[in-house]
Amino acid sequence: SSARSKKTAVGTKVRLKDLNSGKKLTYTLVDVWEADADTGKISTVSPVGLGLLDHEVGDEVFIDVPKGKLHYVIEGVTS
Repeated sequence: SSARSKKTAVGTKVRLKDLNSGKKLTYTLVDVWEADADTGKISTVSPVGLGLLDHEVGDEVFIDVPKGKLHYVIEGVTS
C-alpha cells in the first residue's frame, strides 16, 4: 500500500520508538522557522530532524547528538 512506502519528509509526522529507553515519541518534521520543541516540531536542519529524513516505517535510525547516539525505529509516517 502507499502508506507503507511513505517516506519521512518536511511536513510528515513520524512515530518513533527509542530503542535505548523504550519510549515512544512523535515528531513533526518542519522547516527551520516552524520548529517548536515544545510541540514536537523539529527542524530538518537539526541533527535529529536531518537524521530522520528520507526513511520509512521499519527503518532503524542512528543519530549522533552531543549526548551520544540516538537509536530509533520508525513505527509510523503520516502527512
